[in-house]
Amino acid sequence: MVNNVSPQNAALVGLLGRLDALFWPRRGDFDQSGAEVRAGLRRDWRHQGLPVRTRGAGANERKSQESLWLHLESDGLVTIAAAGGRRTHVRYTLAGEMRARCLCATGNVVDGWDFFASLVGLFGTSAGKSLPGSHAGGNLLSEAFTAGCTPWRRTRTQREELTRQMISLLPFLTAGWITASGDAGGRYWLNMTDEGRDAHRAGCPVDPAPDVQLDEGASTLYERTFAEYTTELDSMKPRSGAPVVIPVAVGLNWGGYGDAHD
Repeated sequence: MVNNVSPQNAALVGLLGRLDALFWPRRGDFDQSGAEVRAGLRRDWRHQGLPVRTRGAGANERKSQESLWLHLESDGLVTIAAAGGRRTHVRYTLAGEMRARCLCATGNVVDGWDFFASLVGLFGTSAGKSLPGSHAGGNLLSEAFTAGCTPWRRTRTQREELTRQMISLLPFLTAGWITASGDAGGRYWLNMTDEGRDAHRAGCPVDPAPDVQLDEGASTLYERTFAEYTTELDSMKPRSGAPVVIPVAVGLNWGGYGDAHD
């Protein structure tokens, strides 16, 4: 048991802490190395998942952890990728991610569906038009605009609103339905993917974990894992073949961001 959390739930929540840390926007000046590390791991997540981690150096412990992941896979909560006879990566199913998010109350695609639908409407109406807050022909929208923080004045209230918005966006970012691209100043620009539009047309999914409640131990584990993996990501170096990341090129007063102060 970890923090009085069952091994199954601890595995799910630990994976979520790593996943959300990976997709959480990195503020501050643009960091080429850090951006490429995250871009490579995000690409891995789309295709196969995050690397499987088994605690403990002993063979028995590793075997126990592998059995745990296989049990979660048989329950329809994760999928496991293998290479060379070894289980290398793990990825959530919708049911698995929903369960993990319910355990630590981070919000999920059902909770945020109305917000997601409003973004679909914005991107749909902005195509080919110069909508306030848009850039590159309406393909990108500033996070300040979608959060209702225009004119942008860098106030504490506005920064807190951007944080709340990003928390709501996380399950859609991890699903690949929305992307967030940073500019050189650490501000973010949102885009709707084809997968996101398809998901919206399919309609709000049925909550596969309606009876799962907040678990304080799971929430504590999530926060600790999120912080630890953020530190780990910041210390990583890009792998050979990692995607080259170019920051969004915008003018200082373009797209709903300005240099005004209260």
